[in-house]
Amino acid sequence: MSTKERSEKGFDFLGYHFGPDGLSVAEKTVGNFLARAVRLYEQEQSEPDGPPLLGLYVRRWLAWVTARLCSSRCVRRKNDLRAAPTV
Repeated sequence: MSTKERSEKGFDFLGYHFGPDGLSVAEKTVGNFLARAVRLYEQEQSEPDGPPLLGLYVRRWLAWVTARLCSSRCVRRKNDLRAAPTV
């Protein structure tokens, strides 16, 4: 695969996918999240008196994902405004 093909397809870095359509969560990141969520769910079922780890994990993961995606969109919007012609 050539460099041009890779850049057109996009690439994964630090849990995100950088592609021609912008920034998104990488498929592998979602798969890892689901695998860990299943393990935590099973752990909570076997230890019902333990701490609610699954809910905490999901909230923190969603905060991590949405913070980066939001900041990426906000920066893009700012740059779009700077490039817009003035009237």
